[in-house]
Amino acid sequence: MQPDSFQRLLRGPFFEAARAGNHRWWRVVLTLLLVFASLTVATALLVTPLLMVYPSTDLLNRAPLPLALTVALAPFGAAWLTLGYALPAFHRRSFRSLLLPGGAFRWRLFFLSGGVWVLLAAAVDGVQALLGAGDYRWSFEARRFWPYLGVALLWMPVQTSAEELIFRGYLTQVFGVRARHVWWPLLAPALIFALLHLPNPEVSALGGQYALPQYFLMGVLLGWVTLDSQGLEMAFGLHLANNLYTGLVAGLRDSALPSASLFIIEDLNPMVNLVLIVMAGAVYLLLAGRLARKFRWPTAAVLLLLLTACIPAATPAAPEAGSPLRLEDCLLSAKGHSTQVVARCGQLEVPENPADPHRRTIRLNVAVVKAQSSNPAPDPLFMLAGGPGQAATEAFLPMLSLLDRVTFKRDVVLVDQRGTGKSNPLHCTSGTEDEALGGRLPSADEVYQQMRHCVEDELQGDPQFYTTEIAMQDLEAVRKALGYGQINLLGVSYGTRAALTYMRLYPQNVRTAILDGVVPPGWAIGQSLRHDAQRALDLIFARCAGDPACREAFPKLSQEWEQLLQQLKQTPAQVSVPHPTTGEATTISLGAEAVGTMVRLITYSSDYAVLLPWLIHTAAQGNLQPLAAQYLLVLKDNDTLIEDGLFFAVLCSEDVPLLPPEGEPGEYFFYDVTGSWRAACRAFPSNPQAHANEAFPALEIPTLLISGEADPVTPPENGEAARKYLPDSLHVVLPGMGHGNFYVGCVPGLVRQLVEKASVEGIDAGCVERTAPLPFFVSALGPQP
Repeated sequence: MQPDSFQRLLRGPFFEAARAGNHRWWRVVLTLLLVFASLTVATALLVTPLLMVYPSTDLLNRAPLPLALTVALAPFGAAWLTLGYALPAFHRRSFRSLLLPGGAFRWRLFFLSGGVWVLLAAAVDGVQALLGAGDYRWSFEARRFWPYLGVALLWMPVQTSAEELIFRGYLTQVFGVRARHVWWPLLAPALIFALLHLPNPEVSALGGQYALPQYFLMGVLLGWVTLDSQGLEMAFGLHLANNLYTGLVAGLRDSALPSASLFIIEDLNPMVNLVLIVMAGAVYLLLAGRLARKFRWPTAAVLLLLLTACIPAATPAAPEAGSPLRLEDCLLSAKGHSTQVVARCGQLEVPENPADPHRRTIRLNVAVVKAQSSNPAPDPLFMLAGGPGQAATEAFLPMLSLLDRVTFKRDVVLVDQRGTGKSNPLHCTSGTEDEALGGRLPSADEVYQQMRHCVEDELQGDPQFYTTEIAMQDLEAVRKALGYGQINLLGVSYGTRAALTYMRLYPQNVRTAILDGVVPPGWAIGQSLRHDAQRALDLIFARCAGDPACREAFPKLSQEWEQLLQQLKQTPAQVSVPHPTTGEATTISLGAEAVGTMVRLITYSSDYAVLLPWLIHTAAQGNLQPLAAQYLLVLKDNDTLIEDGLFFAVLCSEDVPLLPPEGEPGEYFFYDVTGSWRAACRAFPSNPQAHANEAFPALEIPTLLISGEADPVTPPENGEAARKYLPDSLHVVLPGMGHGNFYVGCVPGLVRQLVEKASVEGIDAGCVERTAPLPFFVSALGPQP
């Protein structure tokens, strides 16, 4: 276009319609102030009641997606109305002179412009995906997408047209009626448009040096098509198509507007993106200019056909076709707890023997607790339960609400490890309470006979295929079936071994890890069980001695404990208490070994451990009923939480072969259970897996290690031992706490910081020093007031 042609644009109908009005600067300033004030007031009127229901600084992510989108876009309707009032009131010109300077609205230009831009946007995403300059994740959810679509089709035309009326309409005309050259009305509104978009999250995601030129060039493009077509129709179409595309098809994870797009762009090369956007703009000008002169409605049909063919091809990261995992609404619950959690559940079929996928298969129970945010993060939190033998869909339910600042923005995936819960449980029903109620633990031969019966007659599976490594191959199959990219892991106790195994097998798929109660590589469960348990009990006794109320109530606690064990060793005590399940009077005989095991199990829980001084003192004074009642509760909990078949399938393969045959050396209060474990393992097929942890690699995965100072089974030294394999890690030790602490005190905040930043740098863990166990009970009524 020649220079004189540029100048003729200033004399076209778009500016001629505006020249009839009065555009003195004070009128312009007043109009803009009123427009932005109406936008602000309308936003406040919508946000204020919503904040009362969803009190949060992150309101648009907390509110339901359709409601959040309405709050974000509906206020632009007020800008429409205010501008429609201000033009005749202050400028003595009609609103029609802004909206329709050439007469009728040219719908063909509107649809042409939008269609061409959507095709080019899809092409840009396709090229970025093929070049590896963008990481695209399929994120379609029907329950989010379809409600969002309806609201987007209602409010996005209001928002985009209001912006175009202000920037490409009003401001462009204001600058144009005074300008001597077309560049002034073209560039000035584009610069203002770019600067007002700087607070958007996309600027932080891409970097200001890339985002600002992109916004500015988009403003120039919208301004040029407005001047060239002498109307707003093409700008309306392009802007609306752009916003609908990013909201419905492919958009950045961090976006100013809530979205339910088919694809989430996890990562983007900002330089490549900027270059491709510039190229798309140039192609748009070339195509739109030519098609505008020859556009017919059959052309629109061709554009729509091209669009439906192009969009899926543009982004290759679609979910796996025919995924065997289908999720349905469900309600999770756990035995002994009133907590219920709404989730999406399904079953994934996997071969029992991965080396022979054509033979027997089993089904893995999978539950996904969906993020509540309207703009969830793409990386879920996979939670791995302990034991071995606990089911993730049951073990974590009572604690989920304590991680709400993490789970609000992220899906939580709970997979019952094969052999637990509803994943082909390896359940043994042959064991009875007879020996326990008789005050003694079963002998090695009794254990062997029970487990032999279980293995031969009860287990619905081959124990040799229920190892940690095979279970983590299952976890990877679940990740793929659900279509996730990188994931975050949270493992507790034995679950830390599972997490470390997954990290070793699939390090590229792990974004962050939280290991609570660490089982480090090469460490066998049971190798220092009695030593660690006595150390924990000694710390509890020392803490009682350091607490004035506990010390005054129980001044001879250690001596009373030793005397009690000696007394029960010589003569087990007969005690009658109500059974915790049936309520019937139950007579039990408390022996030293059984009581020692019960006390060891109580020290796992920081909350229950506060009872120990009172329980021991009361029993030493001759009242054994509280101790007996607690003993039955421990038996009940242990029986319902752990699947014995899976417990021994893992230990007999991965731990017992590493234990010394003569048992743990040293003199301790506690019974050496490794003899019973060896007896049980005689009933299981030989399947040593000790080689799995040989030459464990160093893993550059941001990891938070959590230990309780008084943990009786995975002491703080284990966390330090794991650090040599995890150079990018932070280890926190909670004073006085027992086993399992990811939900205690300020620890959920540390978990959130790690997961949000994917780095241990800058995490202030000083708050854990202020964490303390509950005060000790000094009577049946509780702690000292």
